[in-house]
Amino acid sequence: MDKKPIENKTDLLTLLSKSGEVGSHVFEVQKSAILVRCSEDIEKSIDSLNKTISLNSTSNEKLSNRLFWLNIILGIITLVGAVFGILGFYFQLKP
Repeated sequence: MDKKPIENKTDLLTLLSKSGEVGSHVFEVQKSAILVRCSEDIEKSIDSLNKTISLNSTSNEKLSNRLFWLNIILGIITLVGAVFGILGFYFQLKP
């Protein structure tokens, strides 16, 4: 009869609370297994977070670049509008 390994931390904790005597070899093995699985979960979460941060960083760089050029274009348009406004005012004052 093959026993399949317990993958779920909750099942491992339940087994630990029912079957292990504190300080026994079985208890220590089960406790170590829980620590390893928790460490693996933390590692996966950190990797996922790193990927998300990397994607957001790339997206932020694109947005920043687009906003920079939008500001340049709006500045030029504002300058052209100001020049035409001044010229219009100047020609309006001439008799």
